[in-house]
Amino acid sequence: MKKLWQYLIPFIDSLLIHVILLGILLIGVNLPQSSPDTPMVADEIQAINEAAVVAEMERLKREEAFKKATQDAEVYALKQQQEEYKKLEQTQRIYLEKLHQKQQAEKRELERLKQRRLAEEEKLKKLKREKVKLE
Repeated sequence: MKKLWQYLIPFIDSLLIHVILLGILLIGVNLPQSSPDTPMVADEIQAINEAAVVAEMERLKREEAFKKATQDAEVYALKQQQEEYKKLEQTQRIYLEKLHQKQQAEKRELERLKQRRLAEEEKLKKLKREKVKLE
C-alpha cells in the first residue's frame, strides 16, 4: 500500500503536465486559411499583412505560454519530488533515532545483567569460602 502512495503523486503530476501540454498544443494548432478567389487590392494586401503580423504575434504568445506552462509544470513536479524526499528523509531520521534509543536501552540492560552476574558470582564465591570454613 505504501508503494502505491509512493508513485501516486508523481503519476498525477505527470498526468497534469501531459494534459496541460496537450491543451496548449491543441490551442496552438493553426488551421490553414482559404485564399479568396477575387483579386486583391492594396488595402486587402495591407490587411492580410496586418493579419499575418497579428497571427504571428499570437503564435509567439502561444509559444511563450507553452514554454511557461511547461516550465511551471516541471517546477511543480520538482517541488513535489523534493517534498517526497523530505518526507522520506524525516521517516528515516525517526527510524534511526528509535533504533538508536533501542540500542541504548539494550546496552543498559546488558550492563545491568553483567553487574547482576558479577554480584551473584561474588556471592557464590563467598558462600563457597564459608562452606569450606565450616567443613
